[in-house]
Order: sequence, then structure tokens, then C-alpha cells
Amino acid sequence: MTPDTLSAQGQAAYDAEDYETAVAAFRQARQVWHEMGDPFGEAQAAMDEGRAHARFGNIEAAIEALSDALKLFKECDALEEQAAVAMQLGQLMVQRGDYKRASELLAYAAQLFDELDDVEHANEVLATLEEAFGQQGDWLNRLIVRYYLMRRTGDDVSLSARLLGLFLRLLGVSLS
Repeated sequence: MTPDTLSAQGQAAYDAEDYETAVAAFRQARQVWHEMGDPFGEAQAAMDEGRAHARFGNIEAAIEALSDALKLFKECDALEEQAAVAMQLGQLMVQRGDYKRASELLAYAAQLFDELDDVEHANEVLATLEEAFGQQGDWLNRLIVRYYLMRRTGDDVSLSARLLGLFLRLLGVSLS
């Protein structure tokens, strides 16, 4: 069976919420892409496998598959895919409670989305990063990200944004 056929079967199972079957199909597709020597196809199948694991509730397996996908997408220099996978991994790390790794992945995803001029996704990632900082009790970084988001969305002239900026400057934070 071709890897495209296996991926289509996996997607059909995923859409039917049969995540166990989806994982198996995506894993098979991943193996076939690997045997064919196609790292991009393998990365896409790994990303799909990770997505299915996450929906099935297997967070650790999802993290493993998505980490493999990120590595392969880096080898292929596929920036858009790297950004999407880093965002998914960061969100899973927040669920796992690994806020340090979540922060690293989310910052990386935001940087890539900025390079791709994808403002909407960059802002979404930054909002998740702000939440991750809050969940780990890192209030200063949470406020910095909140201020940065306000500036990015044009809300830097509101009273709350100006007060937040003043507060951060009083704390010695460089806001340039």
C-alpha cells in the first residue's frame, strides 16, 4: 500500500474519531515514507500520528511522534511545518506541566510564524506562551508577553497598556 493511501486511511479514521486505527495507519505511512527515503513525507506522517495520539489521550506518545516530526521538518528546512509542530508540542508540554520546555517551543514557533509573516498564528502562540508563564508562576514574563501582544495588536495606546509598560519599565525591563 502506498503511504498516501495509508495517510488517507488514517485521516478517515481520525475524522471518524477512531484514533487507535488512525495511529496505526499513520505509523505505517511513516514507516513506508522512511523506507522510501522521503523525510518530508515521514515528517508529515509523524505529525499526523502525533495529532492522533494527542486526541486519543496518549500525551507521551504524541510528544514523541511530534518531536520526531519537528526534527525531520528541520532537516527539510520546512519552516511552516516546523512552526505548526512546535506550537502543538508547546501546547502538549503545557498540558504535561513542563513549562520550561513549553516556553522554549512556543517562543520558537512564534519566531517562525513571524518569519513567515503569519501574524495570526504568531499571536495565538504568544497567547499560549503567556498562559504557560502564568501557570508556572512566572508573572514577570507573563506581563512582558502580554505587553508585547498588546503592542502587536495595536492596543499599546490604551490606558492599561500604557500602565503595564510603565510598570515594566519601573522594574527595569527593556521594552524595545
